[in-house]
This record gives sequence, structure tokens and C-alpha cells, in this order.
Amino acid sequence: GFWKNHPGDWFVTTLTMGGYAYDQAALLGLLDAPVAGDTSLILVKQLVAARLNEAQGADTSAVDTALADAEQWLVDNDDGNGLPFGSSDTGAVGIAATLEAWNVGDTGPGYCPETDAG
Repeated sequence: GFWKNHPGDWFVTTLTMGGYAYDQAALLGLLDAPVAGDTSLILVKQLVAARLNEAQGADTSAVDTALADAEQWLVDNDDGNGLPFGSSDTGAVGIAATLEAWNVGDTGPGYCPETDAG
């Protein structure tokens, strides 16, 4: 939830995911969207957070495979306009869980405001 609530701290305002570029407004819309059982949104929310952590300078080596898998999942499940669509694919949930563990610092950096200066 950090990135959703602190868009002024983003180091980038555009991300490319699944071959589509999303501006900050679109990314915030994805982060604010209710999941309602849509596994594609579960995955996208964690991918956005991971990419923003990466832009912050976080070492992604622990999740490089999960990042590639997330990107490929988005390509494979493209609905034609780049936005996630309703899905109940458990594979997406597994990838999202790996990214979430990294995002919150269980297996990776999470977000630490103290590192902003250097």
C-alpha cells in the first residue's frame, strides 16, 4: 500500500508492463481497483509495487524470475487493450505471492524511506 498512498515518492511516473505503457494515473487506478477475486489485479498490484521498488534502486535478483513470469503472464493473457481482465488463474496468484513477499521485505527490500537519501 505504500506506493498507492505516496505517489509523490515515485521515482518514475510511467511503467511498461506486458508490453503496454501505463502513466501514473492509470497505475494509481490499478492500485485502487477492488480485486473482487480477479487474480490479474492481484498480480498487477504486486508487479507495480515491485517495478516501483526496482525504480527506487532495489536489487531484484531474488525475484527476477517472478518479474519475468509476471510480464509473460500479462502478455499471454492480454485482453487486447493492455488492461488486466477478470481471471481466476492460480498461476497468477503464485507469482503475485512471490512478488508480495519481496515487496514487503520478507524476501527482499520492501520499501525503506531511510534509503531515499543514498
